[in-house]
Amino acid sequence: MQRMSIKLAGIAALCLLFWLCLGAVRGVLFERQAYAEQVVADIGREYVAEQTIMAPFVQVPVMSVCAADAAPAAAKPTPTPTPAAASGWVGKAACKPTLVRMAVLLPQAATWQQQWQVRDGQFQRGIYATKSFNGTVAVSGSLDARQLVLANNESADWAQAQWRMAVSDRRGLAAMPVLKTGSQAQTFVAQAGLPVEGGIRWLQAPAQIRTDAAQPFAIDFELAGTQSVRVLPLGEDTVLNMQADWPHPGFFGTNLPLEKSINAQGFSARWHNPAAGQDNANMLQGCLNAGTEQVGCWNWDSGWQQMGVRFVDTTDNYSLTERSLKYGMLFIVLTFGTFFLYEVLRDLRIHPVQYVLVGAALTVFYLLLLSFGEQVGFDYAYAGAAAACIGLIGWYLHYVLAGWRHALACSGLLALLYALLYWLLHTDENTLLIGSLLMFALIALAMFLTRRVDWYALPSKAVRRLPEKSGDDGDL
Repeated sequence: MQRMSIKLAGIAALCLLFWLCLGAVRGVLFERQAYAEQVVADIGREYVAEQTIMAPFVQVPVMSVCAADAAPAAAKPTPTPTPAAASGWVGKAACKPTLVRMAVLLPQAATWQQQWQVRDGQFQRGIYATKSFNGTVAVSGSLDARQLVLANNESADWAQAQWRMAVSDRRGLAAMPVLKTGSQAQTFVAQAGLPVEGGIRWLQAPAQIRTDAAQPFAIDFELAGTQSVRVLPLGEDTVLNMQADWPHPGFFGTNLPLEKSINAQGFSARWHNPAAGQDNANMLQGCLNAGTEQVGCWNWDSGWQQMGVRFVDTTDNYSLTERSLKYGMLFIVLTFGTFFLYEVLRDLRIHPVQYVLVGAALTVFYLLLLSFGEQVGFDYAYAGAAAACIGLIGWYLHYVLAGWRHALACSGLLALLYALLYWLLHTDENTLLIGSLLMFALIALAMFLTRRVDWYALPSKAVRRLPEKSGDDGDL
């Protein structure tokens, strides 16, 4: 009994040792993942980065109304030597309207149509590549100048009104967006001068606004980017329709699509949330009048409502390897537990060095998976690393367990575990349920195999025979 207690303590110590080894492998994984992300960021700086599009709006300067223009006829003064300031009014010759604020005129309704073609590996550096996309964006809607609310002493300077929109990385524009209002068409131009906080440089175009009726508009442009695209809606009623030929979208932002359809050919999604456009309108109004001094005002990730999609790589080597590492300790414990059962049930003696060598092979599997996955992809790397480790351990167990029969049985069990792990890694739903049931089945199997073991009799005759009973399932 004392020898078996020492053996169990030694196995526990070895499990702790390999837990630390798996932690070291995880550190290598994170280092490689960080380097890959840095390369993707470098590609974004050199080509084009993730794209954020702010919906178009009209910026209208609001001026103060001169007192002479606002005063009724009966209030016009008679010529006296009284100073203008003391008389309470300013003559037309001395009156100069001043800018009070920048008002935002938003579309009453806007519909977005986005079509994206996604490419994998178009931009690559060494073994690292990034997702890229390009496609068309079309925005159509209506604008009503009568919605602009002015105070009694304010007037809108429509001659200086401008259409504005923003694209986070203008390098992705094949050409400047084209604005169509009725029969007129004009091209947006980049804002002159330095960009505002956050590197934003507005795209702007003169606004020829009708003040007596609603005015339809349309904006079209082609855009390219990497990794993801998102829209910051503006207006009372914004509908975003998006289609792409990528079958693995990752929707993100503060608003998820109301409708979506995903298949092997790609996906389509539809967003509609009036509150999102109104919240962004309040943010925009505050930021335009606060200027660039308001810290974080133009940080899209701070307070702005967003509708976005990320083009996800479900075969990402690093994320899948990280998930598989979470099961590494389970593989080692199950393998060592199998060895211990062989020692108890088959009266074999397995040296701690043999435990160490098999545990090392199980640990090296993850290094092989990581390194080969960077070269050939996760699926091929998993098959190759699993086959190599199963073959090596099976060959070694032929000598440890003194025969091919038990070695093949252990190798088959290990192959089954690797197959189950691969299945779990590619199962998006019910992973916890499946894993829990498998653990329960393994515990039940261990209890079944050791049901006749007299643990107090170890290491002498460990398997005792129970009295024969009718219908008994026999001895182990």
